Amino acid sequence: MRRLIDSHPGKAICAGLILALVIPFLTFASVVKATAQVETQPTWAVVEFQNLSPKGGAGYGKVASDAVSSELAKTNKYALESPETVSRKMTELGYPQTGLRPDQLVRLGQNIPVTTIVSGQIVDWQVISAGGGKQADVLLRVEVRDVASGLMINGAALKASSSIRGGEVSDETLVNEAIGAGAFQAVADIIGRQLPRASVLNTIGNTALINRGSRSGFKADQEVVVTRGREQVAAAVVREVNPDDSIIAVTRPIKGIQPGDKVQVIFAVPELKGFDKRGNADIVRPRSRGAGQNAGLITLLIIVGIAAFLLGGGNGGGQDLVTNTIAEAFVLPDDTPAVKISWRPDAFIKGNAQRFQWQVYRSDSPFAPVIIAPGNTTEAVDDARPRTFTWYDFQGIIGGTFCDNTAPANPTTANANGVTPGTPYTYSVELVYSLSALDLPGTGTTTGGGTGTTGITTGGGTGLTTGGGGGGTTGLTTGGGTTGRTTGGGGGGRVATVEGEEVVVTADDVIDMANLTYGEVVALRQTGGGGDRCYFASTKVATRGTATPFVRPALRSPANNAIVATAPVFTFTSVKGSVSSVVVEYVLQLSDDPTFPKGRTITPADGKFVDNTVAPGAQLSTKPIREALTAFKGAEFVYWRIGARNVNDVPGPVPINGDRYVFSLPFRFQRPTDPPIPPQQ
Repeated sequence: MRRLIDSHPGKAICAGLILALVIPFLTFASVVKATAQVETQPTWAVVEFQNLSPKGGAGYGKVASDAVSSELAKTNKYALESPETVSRKMTELGYPQTGLRPDQLVRLGQNIPVTTIVSGQIVDWQVISAGGGKQADVLLRVEVRDVASGLMINGAALKASSSIRGGEVSDETLVNEAIGAGAFQAVADIIGRQLPRASVLNTIGNTALINRGSRSGFKADQEVVVTRGREQVAAAVVREVNPDDSIIAVTRPIKGIQPGDKVQVIFAVPELKGFDKRGNADIVRPRSRGAGQNAGLITLLIIVGIAAFLLGGGNGGGQDLVTNTIAEAFVLPDDTPAVKISWRPDAFIKGNAQRFQWQVYRSDSPFAPVIIAPGNTTEAVDDARPRTFTWYDFQGIIGGTFCDNTAPANPTTANANGVTPGTPYTYSVELVYSLSALDLPGTGTTTGGGTGTTGITTGGGTGLTTGGGGGGTTGLTTGGGTTGRTTGGGGGGRVATVEGEEVVVTADDVIDMANLTYGEVVALRQTGGGGDRCYFASTKVATRGTATPFVRPALRSPANNAIVATAPVFTFTSVKGSVSSVVVEYVLQLSDDPTFPKGRTITPADGKFVDNTVAPGAQLSTKPIREALTAFKGAEFVYWRIGARNVNDVPGPVPINGDRYVFSLPFRFQRPTDPPIPPQQ
């Protein structure tokens, strides 16, 4: 053998064997490299936008799609298909160049082919007079659609404006400029929300472990689409989030999930109805499709709904435990800028001591609340001052069917910063609530040494009975001359009204109902005789628009109590903050009463204007206001104030006498009176 190896034929054979072993590894390396290059540049296509404005405007849709395509190209994140290729493929398929249906967009994307297709609409546009010139406003909606699933996974809906220009500038020039500004803002919004795709690492039953977590921007309750190559295999929702991985639960299986499948987060895009009466965007927020709510919460709501029907005449409700959340800027009496957040509890939990604590999150603090509020309130105030409080972290778990927490989960100390004046914020509200363990379908019906029964009982009494004979019963019982809900301990329950709440207590021979407060009722329900209390967190429900806190405008001239004999120019200090995109609208109001009541307050024609260029703290002035001398006949003193608001806030600041502005404290000026008529000789 040694002679063969040392011979020339033997050396040739060895070299051939070595080469044969090395070639597969070289081939594998080249394939991996090529695959990596393809994955780093997802392929996108942009189709011509649809112009829905009743005012028309030929070519605006093409301007919008070109502008969005240009902004996407600047990010260097995507390989964009050329407009010529997209247009040619649409013609081959017999499609119009604009206004494609979702199914047509998906088929177009499959035929190009690309992974993502972008479409959109110019919902409306307008040209208005502003600041001595003209300005165009455009309502733009951009839709980003995943071709594999056909789902809209990202997008933007916004109002954009051109700069204010004087002279003979055409409307078309201003509208095109506004479209360009809108495209820039839309792409920034899309990129800001675009999370990296995750990969499935492992699967267990109906759940899967993925390789992205909170450090990558993944959050509990996010809807996701799961794909394999160019095919959707499932829809899912993020259930549990860790720093570097998460668990998703399948909500709509198509094919079985397997390791290596890709997971993409879906962001819903609001609808734009048009301009409202104030010229702002009329935004319709998308309703949750329920993918973020687990079966436990739905089962819980069914139980609560049945109880509401039996005990309250059939009152219904939705699946969110809080609705109608709004945020409104205002100023506290000590002149501290603040935001008022208010909400409405769902019909299932109105007037119910199940509410333990509200936790309010702000857009710059998505993982920890910035305010807490007692369960019996329906509003909270977020001001500019820092604060420390205890909140409860359920780690993204929504609702449940099992009593995993007999006390609020994971008490955490928060050191929250206050708001920054001039910065727009959105908020979301979450409820920490409690139920009796006996009411949970996952807890069982055996309690305290007896055998539990569930059903409608008829005999010595009629009612709904649930629980254990030895450990007590919970339900609505009628019979033996006693009517009431029975809770724990076996004794007869007692129904009473405390501070407007219908409550039930036990051991009524020792408890004086007249001396109970709402908080004591909550404590009684959570500690007395009815078995363990179980604590859960609801979904977070976002406010329907932004709120921008401002300091009060500082008035400069006319000085307080000055005598004014000619049409005055009113001067004040800008309230603009460091966020350059915020456009502030100012309004001047005059009145002969320092409280500015309706019917005795006027807003001069030149007393309202928009400023989007002035730096923070700059001095602003109105035009000369003649009404300051002619209005309010017979009044010697006239009061004036300046209001400010972010034009994009919805619904706007807390109304003061019906006007949604953050107002300055008033100044007054004195008008000269006519000299007395000299006496006749």
